[in-house]
Amino acid sequence: TAAEIEARMDNQWSDEKKRKLASTVIENLTLSDSKKRVDELHEFLSKGL
Repeated sequence: TAAEIEARMDNQWSDEKKRKLASTVIENLTLSDSKKRVDELHEFLSKGL
C-alpha cells in the first residue's frame, strides 16, 4: 500500500548520511560519466588484488 511505501522511504538513510560513510560514491548523472567512474574504480580496486 501507499502507507507501507511511505514507511519504508521514511526509514531509509539520507544520501548525505550514506556519503559520509562511503569510501566511494558514483553519481548516476549521465551514462557516460557513470561508466567512466566505474571503470576508474574498477582499475583502482583491481590493482589492490
